Amino acid sequence: KLKGPFVAATGINDSVNYTTGAVMYEENILSLSGINGLDLNLSLHYDSSKRFRYDDGGSEVFKNDNDVWDWGFTRLTNDLGGDVEAGPPNTLHSIRLADGTVYDLAWNSRGYYILEQAAYDNIRVYKDEDNSFKSLSNVTASYYAEYTDGTREYFDGTGNYIGTKDRFDNLIVLGKADNKITITDSVGRTVVINTVENGDTKTVTVTAPDNSNTVLTFTKYLLSGSKYIWNLTKKTQTVGDATLNTVYSYKTDSYEIYSKRSPHKKYREILLTGVTYPTTMSLNYVYDAKKKGRTPGWNEASTTSRSKYEYSRITRRYYSVNGNKKNDTAYTYTDTNYTGYVPENYREKEFTFGMTVEAENGLKTEYVFDEHALNTSVKSWYSRLDS
Repeated sequence: KLKGPFVAATGINDSVNYTTGAVMYEENILSLSGINGLDLNLSLHYDSSKRFRYDDGGSEVFKNDNDVWDWGFTRLTNDLGGDVEAGPPNTLHSIRLADGTVYDLAWNSRGYYILEQAAYDNIRVYKDEDNSFKSLSNVTASYYAEYTDGTREYFDGTGNYIGTKDRFDNLIVLGKADNKITITDSVGRTVVINTVENGDTKTVTVTAPDNSNTVLTFTKYLLSGSKYIWNLTKKTQTVGDATLNTVYSYKTDSYEIYSKRSPHKKYREILLTGVTYPTTMSLNYVYDAKKKGRTPGWNEASTTSRSKYEYSRITRRYYSVNGNKKNDTAYTYTDTNYTGYVPENYREKEFTFGMTVEAENGLKTEYVFDEHALNTSVKSWYSRLDS
């Protein structure tokens, strides 16, 4: 689990996880108003803390996954973030919400799973004993997540999303066949996602109910040998006679993990550094590769016998408009080797860490978190008072 519960929106499309220093970006593809608030929304999500292991391929955040960006569907996962396996033993471990936030799940004696580290008990996960929900591909639901407003999101036996039903029985239903995903709703609308791979390029075409298309271009990035991942490099939309392109740029970094449970493991992180919009304005991110966040190790005292991984954390975010920087924001950390998850031997001790955000106008805001990664205090002041 890489996400903490404290995520702050920084713009229309992006946010920063203040407990981990990770950047999250949401690219909206389409939004269609539904009945009684059950809207049909489709988006892609990026998370800078998602890392890819290249000595055996795939991502250990989402096992057997080679996409840097994920579709914005809620998902149930095993302890490595991969598909839930059929029990026994049941491997259901975590839930990744539609906004990209991940929580561990704990079984409750009342017969359902609850979210650990969540501020409120507003989502519960149940086994779907009556198997009443089916996908468009005729796959029967095995689980569902129920929200306080009565809305249920359904998942197949591997934990993947297959549909939603609200308390008024309005539906969104998903189906998969070969390289096509079809989504329907109670309004009678259909969205189709077609995928075509051609060499080093993958083209995903999203066709809306009005037959308009959004074309997503992904570029293959080789990790090692035949192992590769897909980067989203361009989004293309046509409005009237105009073709609108949004372009995405990245940098990469690699590192190794040392573990007493297994040999060295090699990882690569894919850092989103810029998004250039059709207006030519760009959103830019700077990371500090020398002061990485780290997960706790098996043996904190040893540099050769530890099980931890690192990733670069954001240190700066700004817009570039006609060569001028706007909304320039800096991020600093009180603990340079911490990602929001405390080693077990710290659980009984007082342990705090924090992030300080400095806005362009000199306003500094310090966020302090406890050993459970919950925000305990917020303090603001202007940097001119530091002296």
